[in-house]
Amino acid sequence: MPAASPFIRDTLNPRVIRTGIKVPSPIFIDSVAPVNTGPLPMQTGELFRADWNGTDGGDTDARHILSVIDTLAKQYSVDPRIRADAVKIARPAMNNDVRGMFRNIVEFVETRVLYVADPADQEWIIAPNVMLDEIAAAGRGHGDCDDHVVLGNTLLLAVGIPARPVAVKVGGSEFYNHVISEVNVDGNRYTVDWINKDGQSVRYTDYLVLK
Repeated sequence: MPAASPFIRDTLNPRVIRTGIKVPSPIFIDSVAPVNTGPLPMQTGELFRADWNGTDGGDTDARHILSVIDTLAKQYSVDPRIRADAVKIARPAMNNDVRGMFRNIVEFVETRVLYVADPADQEWIIAPNVMLDEIAAAGRGHGDCDDHVVLGNTLLLAVGIPARPVAVKVGGSEFYNHVISEVNVDGNRYTVDWINKDGQSVRYTDYLVLK
């Protein structure tokens, strides 16, 4: 019999949900094009899938993926099971230990989630409950920058630390091709690039946030 999971959760059966989101081919797979998808079926699935065959590469594309990421993080952050996991991961050492919890959550995501790109010509966003289940079962999760941001922001929001996704341009790209987090810690704003695990200096040429 396998050892008990360190996380509190029910056994889930992840399903792939096709959202109809279109990803423009000139852009890295972290950006998506706008379509009228309607409300995402977040209550019925834990893995959200998009096709790669869009055409528009403007700011609206990045705003759309930011909206999806932000909505997922906010929805899952109020799940009691996610909240229980977040408190265990944050390991507060004292009352209102915001800085300590921030540091511990960043360390958890950066060390327990490995960067793995989405399948070729696809854009997947893995919901945080699926990621935490994978970490609990195997010791490591996997995902690209969107998945790191969704998990990190969800855990931060679950312990009362404001966080939002930010689209950026890196590597000289003319399109928004990467996602990071902006976190408010005791009134101070920090940016977290969850996949920059070795702390290298990265130059962002532009920022885009949701209003």
